[in-house]
Amino acid sequence: MPPVAIAVAGYAISAGIAAVPLGALAGGAFVGLGLSSATLGAIAGGLFSFAANMAISSVMGGGKKRGFDASTGVSDQGIKTTLRLSDDTRKMIYGRTRIGGTLAYVETYPTANDSAGNSKTGDNLFLHMVIMHAGHECDAVEEYYLDDTLVTLNGGGFVNESPFKKDGLSYVRIISHLGADTQTADSLLVAESTNWTTDHRLRGICYTYVRLQWNPDVFQNGIPALNVVIRGKKVYDPRTTLTAWSNNAALVVRDYLTSRDASNLPYGFGALADEINDTYTIAAANACDEVITKLDASTFNRYTCDGVVDTGKTPLGNLEALLISMIGTVTTPVGVFRIYAGVYDNPHDTVIDESWLTGNIKSRNRVSRQELFNAVRGIYIEPSKSYQSDDFPAITSSAFETQDNGERIYTDIDLPYTVDSEAAQRIAKTILRKGREQITLSMPVNYKALIFSVWDVVKVNNTARGWAEKEFRIVNFTFNLQEGCVLQLREENSLSYDWVAGDAEVIANAPDTNLPNPSVVDVPSTVSYDSRGVLTVGGDTVYNLVLLWAAYNNAYVQNGGNFEIQFKQSADADWRPSFYVSGDSISADIVSTTVNIEYDLRIRAVNVLGARSNWVTILDALIGTSGGVITSADWGEANLAPAFFNDYGNAADAPTSYNDWGSVV
Repeated sequence: MPPVAIAVAGYAISAGIAAVPLGALAGGAFVGLGLSSATLGAIAGGLFSFAANMAISSVMGGGKKRGFDASTGVSDQGIKTTLRLSDDTRKMIYGRTRIGGTLAYVETYPTANDSAGNSKTGDNLFLHMVIMHAGHECDAVEEYYLDDTLVTLNGGGFVNESPFKKDGLSYVRIISHLGADTQTADSLLVAESTNWTTDHRLRGICYTYVRLQWNPDVFQNGIPALNVVIRGKKVYDPRTTLTAWSNNAALVVRDYLTSRDASNLPYGFGALADEINDTYTIAAANACDEVITKLDASTFNRYTCDGVVDTGKTPLGNLEALLISMIGTVTTPVGVFRIYAGVYDNPHDTVIDESWLTGNIKSRNRVSRQELFNAVRGIYIEPSKSYQSDDFPAITSSAFETQDNGERIYTDIDLPYTVDSEAAQRIAKTILRKGREQITLSMPVNYKALIFSVWDVVKVNNTARGWAEKEFRIVNFTFNLQEGCVLQLREENSLSYDWVAGDAEVIANAPDTNLPNPSVVDVPSTVSYDSRGVLTVGGDTVYNLVLLWAAYNNAYVQNGGNFEIQFKQSADADWRPSFYVSGDSISADIVSTTVNIEYDLRIRAVNVLGARSNWVTILDALIGTSGGVITSADWGEANLAPAFFNDYGNAADAPTSYNDWGSVV
C-alpha cells in the first residue's frame, strides 16, 4: 500500500474512535473526497502524529498538559535571533510580530561613503549583511531594534540614535525589502560589494540589508543583533475578494490551508480555491472581527493571529497552533475545508428524537478525574516585552471548585499567536466553560442524519433523559453497516462564549527589574573649567587648567568606574593621550598647560564594565580666566541625545584583519 494510502487509512481508524473538537480535519477519512493529490500529500505527512496526539481536544476536554505537543515548537517561538544556516526552513509571518532572521550573505569591503557622503577607506572598514525574515512578501517593516534598542532611520537608512551615531556620523545603515515579485537587487549593496549583483533580487523573500562602518567606540560589544517588527503576509479575504494584510485568525487559517510557493508547491496544505467553502470562512472571519471592550475601555478584535509559522513543523501541528488563537476548528465534509471560529452557532432546525435511533445511546455525564479541571492558566505573547512569552492571569471558578470538593485543578494552555492578555483570558474562560460541558454521547441513528455535518449544532429530544431540544455539537460522524450513522456528540451552551470586560484581570505594569541598565552611561553634568596657581619649589607660580563637573550618581561609575579626560591646544588637530581619574571625583588638574594659550578639553564617564558616555567638550579654554558652566549647545552630538558609546576594547585604528568584526565572518 502506498504511503499516502496507509496514512489515510490510519486517520480513518483514529477518526472512528476519538472526537476531535477544535482539532484539525475532523470528520473522517479523505479517501474518495476529491482532494487534490498535492493536498493529500501535505495532509499525509502529519496524520499519524495527529492520531496519536489529541492535543487540541485535550484543551477542550480536560487534561493537565499544555495545549500543544512540544514537537510543534510553538510554545516558545525562539525567532528573535539571527542564524547563519545553509538549510534553514521557510518562515511565514502572520499578523504582526518581532523577528530576527537567517543570515544569507556577509562580506567586508574597504571603501564606501560614510553617512555624510565622504569616501572612507580602511581594511575591512565596512561590513555588509543580508538577513532574511520571511519566505513571502510582507506588508511593512514597522520597527528596527539593534541589541534591543529601538532605532529610527533617516532618509538614507542611517540610524539616528546613540550608540550607533557618534559625532554627527551614523555607523549603521539599514534598508529593508518586502519581497515583491518585482523586487530588484539593493542598488547600494550592488555598488559597494564585489559579489552582490543585480541578479540577486531575492524575489518572494522579505529581507533587510545592514551595513556597519567600523568604529571601536560604537561596536564594543560586537556586531549588534538586528530584530524587526514586521507586518507580515497579505491574506485573501473572501468578503472583499481582495488580498491585503490582516491578522484576522480565520483569514490566516484559510491562507495556511491554501499557501503555495512561487513554484506552486504547497508549504501549508496547498488546498485549491474550490477546496475551501468560503461561506464558512466568511462567517468565521466576521466572528473574529467582533469588537470586544477591554477593562480600560479600549477595544480589540475577538480573535487575532500574530506570529511566525515554521514550515519545518508538520502541517497539522502548525494548523493546530493557529486554530487555538480563535478556539477554532477545521472540518472536511465531502472533501472541502470548512473553517469555524470559537463562537456559538445556531442549531439546525431539524430535531433528533427517539424515532431516529438504530441502537442504544452510550453516554457519559462526567469526564474522568484525569481529564477534569476547574481553572485555566497559560502563556501568550506580550508585545511590550519584546514579543516574549508571558503568563496571563489564571481564570478560575469558585463554583466549579465547590463542585470538585474544593480543590483547584489547573489545565495549562499555550497561546503562541495571541498578543493581548485580555484576549488570552477570554480564550481561557471559554475553554474553562467548555470543559464543564461534560455530557458526551455516542448515538446511532438512521440515515436522516446525512443532512448534518461534523461541527453542526443539533437539538436532541429524549424523554427518558429529560431532554427537550437539548443542544449538542457533532464532534465526529462515522458509519457502520449495523447501526447506520453514528454521531459523537458533546453538549453545547451559548453561555460558554459570553464575556464582559469585568471578567478580565489587568496584568501587572511593573517592570521586571528596576536595576539601571549597565550599558547606558549618561554624560557628566555641569561641566566647567577654572585655573589654579601652583607654587613651584623655586618660588614661582605656574597655572594649571582645572576641569570641574558635578558629582556623578551612577553606581557603576562611582564604584570601580572612572572619568576619561583629554586635552589639546585648540590649534592642534589631535588630542593628547587620555588620562583617568576615579569615578567619585568632581575635578581634575590638567598640567603642562601654558598661559595665554587656548585649549580644548573633553571628558566622558566610563563605568565598571567599560561602557562609555558621549564626550562633553569645552572649546578655547584659557588659563588665568574662570570658565563658565558648559551649556548643552557645547555638547556637540550629546545635545541631541546624551547617551553611551560602547567600544571594541582599546583599538584606536580600523580593524586590520577579517575577524575584527567578530566570529560571524
